[in-house]
Amino acid sequence: MVIESILGIKYLMISRIVLLTLRMNKIIAVCMSATLFVVSLSFHQTVRLSDNNKCRIFPSSHGGSRANYSFPNVDWFSEQYQNRSDLRGTFFEVDNVQSYHNFLTKINTIKKKGKKLSSSNSLNGTQPFEIFMKNVNQNYLYHPDDLIIWKVLRDLRTRPITKVEMNPGSSHLVLRMSLDNGGMAIFKVQR
Repeated sequence: MVIESILGIKYLMISRIVLLTLRMNKIIAVCMSATLFVVSLSFHQTVRLSDNNKCRIFPSSHGGSRANYSFPNVDWFSEQYQNRSDLRGTFFEVDNVQSYHNFLTKINTIKKKGKKLSSSNSLNGTQPFEIFMKNVNQNYLYHPDDLIIWKVLRDLRTRPITKVEMNPGSSHLVLRMSLDNGGMAIFKVQR
């Protein structure tokens, strides 16, 4: 009887040391003897789950972790944390099958047109590259429905190049090309 009570005290002390170690090392969850202890570091509370809430196996392709196992309450806790920190359920949520241009169109409906960069207000030229630079928006480079980008690309393809310089500050081959109408282009070789 005395030996059992001493062993019980040792087991209690070991479990307290384990929980204290878990708090110090900031480990969120541990599974000991078919009981799950979740240590919530923000509130410093320990939640004990019942034995009927055993570990369930989920493959990583179905929401499980890399170790190929998952605890339902830990998953719930991480989902609550993610819902507070990301954009799920908001206007900015991206659908898996939604194209980039459709997403831009959706985002542009909430932004006022004409929010231009302050440096572009001084431009008042008629060349396509000047109109393109004037319409650069602070939220996106160009509007997908704007046709001026095709005129800029046509100028890059058809206008004569007057000067080519190599950018000395770059670690890759970067060429700055000047066109005859005053436009400039940067050519960077990609793999």
